Amino acid sequence: MLLSKRGGDIKAHLFARPSFLSGVARLVDVLGTLNEYNSAPNGNLADFYATRADWKAVGDDMWEALRQFNYEAIQKADRATQQCLGLF
Repeated sequence: MLLSKRGGDIKAHLFARPSFLSGVARLVDVLGTLNEYNSAPNGNLADFYATRADWKAVGDDMWEALRQFNYEAIQKADRATQQCLGLF
């Protein structure tokens, strides 16, 4: 299950959550006949949900990249400061 760091399950609206027994049954379901999907009242709403989930995943990835960039920039600035002060 894909989990977002800020918003929980990003695919919860697409896939039905199976019970334990249906999960066990899926082990022997080689043809995939037990797959269940949640439905939307119409195709436009289903497309909206899918597009929203896609852009949320993109946004979460961008926030994580920005967080990592900021962390690395702070580490680099700290090393430069230590070198200037002769501590490194």
